[in-house]
Amino acid sequence: MSHACDVGTPLVLVDSDIESKRVFFLAASHMAKVLASRHLAISKAANSSQLRYEPMRGLVLRFLSGPHEGGEFVLGNEKLLELRGAEPDGDALGVKTARLALHGIEECKTESNKAAALLRWRDGRETIVPFDTVVRLATRAEV
Repeated sequence: MSHACDVGTPLVLVDSDIESKRVFFLAASHMAKVLASRHLAISKAANSSQLRYEPMRGLVLRFLSGPHEGGEFVLGNEKLLELRGAEPDGDALGVKTARLALHGIEECKTESNKAAALLRWRDGRETIVPFDTVVRLATRAEV
């Protein structure tokens, strides 16, 4: 096998029944399967979206892949407060803001395994909003 490689002759042309060729192809096949499974695991684990809260804008959802790739959708504070479970808090001036009522935000899955935003409110309540609902209710921002 090494001689065939040194002279640039494809291994299958040297001897189609050589044992080292069979072992080499088994090792290459195994390596390809391992790399493919690792690539699949990495791509499944990689976020296809970014979710954050910006006090001046509201809930911001940006898609890194998929049908909305590159799209940024902003669910403004007013709309955010309209979601079930939201309890607006007033600031020192009595202005109702989601910023004061929202305690935390993270990505989650719905019961039907859809990507969603989990909104944690300061009063202990939680609201799960599927990403497709965010897209439907939000304003698409130019990025």
